[in-house]
Amino acid sequence: MPPDSHLCGLFGGTFDPIHYGHLSPVREACATVALDAVCYIPAAAPPHRPPPAASADHRLAMVRLALQDAQTSGECVKCAKCACYADDIELRRDGASYTIDTLSELRTANDKNYALILGLDALLGLETWHRWRELQQNVHIIALYRRGWRLPTSPPDWWQNARVETPAQLRK
Repeated sequence: MPPDSHLCGLFGGTFDPIHYGHLSPVREACATVALDAVCYIPAAAPPHRPPPAASADHRLAMVRLALQDAQTSGECVKCAKCACYADDIELRRDGASYTIDTLSELRTANDKNYALILGLDALLGLETWHRWRELQQNVHIIALYRRGWRLPTSPPDWWQNARVETPAQLRK
């Protein structure tokens, strides 16, 4: 990826409700990797967990309010150049919210480069995701530390072969 290309983070979840555990680590990743934007994507029908209690409209509104509040309160100082926004792309689709489908739809709509932001727990379970290998081959993955989770002593080959240690390596 050329150094001047746009790199947008994708952060999905049920956000039922959204909280600082969703906002703070993503801001840190945004600042560390120098993302140009982060798109928060509420899942309509998450395949790996029970359906959300709050309606799709309420969860989308909560995400938008939380992002607006973080920006107006100055909490986004570290990632001031990074635009954070919510997208209802998965809420508009019927059926399970598969990340590979979302990525394909986003790529069809524009020519941005994407980095999927995941908690370490989600990364360790990636092999259970729908079309996970295709996903892993078509998007950068940024893993966030999650309390109570540890890196495996012997990560899988697909992880080791794609791992980079610095934001500059990721941008290449």
